[in-house]
Amino acid sequence: MGRQINYYMEYESFLQVAQLALDCGCEIVKEDLNVRPTTVIRTRDISAITPNDWMFWFYVPEAGRLVTKTYDCGERVDHGFCESGNALIEAGVSLICENERQIRRSRLYVQSGYFDGSDVWIPRPKCVDAVYNKLVRRVKKLTTYDGFNYRTEYCARLLDEGFNTR
Repeated sequence: MGRQINYYMEYESFLQVAQLALDCGCEIVKEDLNVRPTTVIRTRDISAITPNDWMFWFYVPEAGRLVTKTYDCGERVDHGFCESGNALIEAGVSLICENERQIRRSRLYVQSGYFDGSDVWIPRPKCVDAVYNKLVRRVKKLTTYDGFNYRTEYCARLLDEGFNTR
């Protein structure tokens, strides 16, 4: 379990959320799946978020170490229920497929915590909560609530024009 806010948000609005994460001391983390072997990119540069990407993590360094694992396909972020996952905030941009007239919901998500190797519960650090709460407030300022999800004005217009959701 964890906490999340679902939203429909295009790239330009998402950049404001990402900039706030950087202002809070986070690193942007993403997996470059377009090259083989895959690589993990960690940066404090907003330009790492490109219109072709849709999934990121905001890494809160004071919350713990960030672990990557190497597989046959390349390097991947260890974002499961573990120490590394406790230091990450999942974030995404809504994928908008103009030709298919579809828009995908995205979210901010943090896990509740994890059980360590001794079956001791390690809760999500308070510093992650603080950043997550700031990001949620920014999402709410950039969007309106439709009863189930938050959506930017741009995405609301697409949905009103008949775009399907996924």
